[in-house]
Amino acid sequence: MEIHRRNAVAAIGTFFGIALLKLIADGTSTPFLIAPFGATFVLIFALPDSPLVKNKNIVGGYLIAGFFGLAVLNIWGVNAWTLGLSVALSMFAMQSTHTMHPPAGAVPLLVMLSKPDWIFLLTPLMAGVAVILVFSRGYHVLLKRA
Repeated sequence: MEIHRRNAVAAIGTFFGIALLKLIADGTSTPFLIAPFGATFVLIFALPDSPLVKNKNIVGGYLIAGFFGLAVLNIWGVNAWTLGLSVALSMFAMQSTHTMHPPAGAVPLLVMLSKPDWIFLLTPLMAGVAVILVFSRGYHVLLKRA
């Protein structure tokens, strides 16, 4: 029965985390939610002890991936080669800085295909990451008290 409880707790945390990002976005007219955040919540709540969900991995992974996506987009534009290059550079940099966070690997593709401005690094990327980290920390603290 313990595994069912753990799975339910993970699912509930993911549910409320995604809902919170959407509610903040709706209330502020500022984007706070991107698809890769769903995968981040899955890792945070289903595999909370994974080294891939350390704060430095989440922050560093998203920041690196966003930067390389935007840099490649602005230097060379979008084509098959630059799509591959943006993800490859992001992965290399995450590995080199020990900030690997697999969901962030989708960010360069998101950037290249949606073509946002550099403000994308602040919102939705870092603003959303900040909410994710605060929410998940609070959720885990509450669980330990319960």
